[in-house]
Amino acid sequence: MRGSVHGFKYPLFYGGEGQRILAYDNEAGKGDHVHRGAEETPYLFTTFETLLDDFLTEVGVLRGGDR
Repeated sequence: MRGSVHGFKYPLFYGGEGQRILAYDNEAGKGDHVHRGAEETPYLFTTFETLLDDFLTEVGVLRGGDR
């Protein structure tokens, strides 16, 4: 089973009730990854600051503008 190599546990979520549009997390056994709708892809975690910046940038794009 894969896992994260850092000591952080995080779930970052953007969506509505019953609707996940975007989520960054590191669920046990899966390691760091991103959900974009139904698609799940690996995420290369470097720092918490970069993680938050990446997430907020994507949310800004999804909302139709800049972060």
